[in-house]
Amino acid sequence: MSLETWERNRWIDAHSPTDSEIAALIETAEHAIDQADSLMGLSPAWKMKMAYDAILCCARACLYRSGYRASRTGDHYREIQSLELTIGIASNRIDVLDGFRQRRNAATYESFEIISEEEALHTLREAKELLIKVKSWLDN
Repeated sequence: MSLETWERNRWIDAHSPTDSEIAALIETAEHAIDQADSLMGLSPAWKMKMAYDAILCCARACLYRSGYRASRTGDHYREIQSLELTIGIASNRIDVLDGFRQRRNAATYESFEIISEEEALHTLREAKELLIKVKSWLDN
């Protein structure tokens, strides 16, 4: 599958981003990671939410740089899945990132108490790794 196929399926739309739009997404991801990593007393659920938000910003930045955006606002699923097509993230890594989306949804709509510190830290590690990959890809 390709981004062009996604566009034909109306999962994404063409988008001509500005450099400042992409930079703002990366800055937001950096800020979310920094806050999740450094704020004392932050609950595991909030730590995970911030790390997940950073993952979304990274995915969105890659999709934007590739000339597209999700067709529906808040289409986190497509944004995460697009990482395979934009920067070549392996499908097993996409599955991990999508698992964070599902857990964040469950925490949001069920109870924040279901997120463990270990799960939050795993999400944060993955967000940091993804940010490094995305920044390197954007620089090329």
